[in-house]
Amino acid sequence: MKNKDITAIASLLAAVLILEIAIRLSSIPNFILPLPSEVLVYIFRNFDFLSKHIFITLSEVLIGFGISILVAVMLAVVMIYSKVLERIFLPIIVISQTFPVIAIAPIIILWFGFGLLPKILIIIFISFFPLFMNLMKGFNITEKNTADLMISLNANRNDLLVKIRIPQSLPYFFSGLKSAAILAIIGAVVGEFVSAKYGLGYLVLIGKAQIDSNLIFSSLVFLGVLGYSLYSLINLAEVSLLRRFRMKPID
Repeated sequence: MKNKDITAIASLLAAVLILEIAIRLSSIPNFILPLPSEVLVYIFRNFDFLSKHIFITLSEVLIGFGISILVAVMLAVVMIYSKVLERIFLPIIVISQTFPVIAIAPIIILWFGFGLLPKILIIIFISFFPLFMNLMKGFNITEKNTADLMISLNANRNDLLVKIRIPQSLPYFFSGLKSAAILAIIGAVVGEFVSAKYGLGYLVLIGKAQIDSNLIFSSLVFLGVLGYSLYSLINLAEVSLLRRFRMKPID
């Protein structure tokens, strides 16, 4: 474990301890803000019940996130090959991202029903954009002199993409990937808010309806754990791969 990881964990524990003490010294009702220790006890006692919902949300996130990666990569590659398609579809993609996902979600549910598919589509809608834009930026940083040199050596566009553009875009790819991972979790929760009978987002709604703050905060704890775990795995892959290409992260 690295020093920065130890520092992050220590800071989190310190924050939880301070919150525990502050709540105990205050007169804040439990249904508004429960003690962190009570939330942990609740999680321990109800883990079997919670785990089913954790698995549902995790499955939605992984499927939607995986597909969003494929969609972003395919669109970026297509637009690198065709500037005409880039001029046609890039404005449409950008405009689509101005629509709030909470407004788009009911439409997706209306069109595709109440199962897993609409939640996957919501995740793709909200998470692919930062990855796509970072890939486009990474693909386009190739210097003209480098491209001209490759062409003078009889390299075709495929060679330029595979040997120059893709390796140079890796730092941008991982930067977009980390942003997209967090957005994928948000997309899953939004989908579960709109229509679901399972999942951590659904539990938040149930907790609100029942005024059960322990249930709400337990769900938030697991959402935070899922987000940080996914982010950390991506960061680990980034460090390993960029070190191989002797590159540095851009953030």
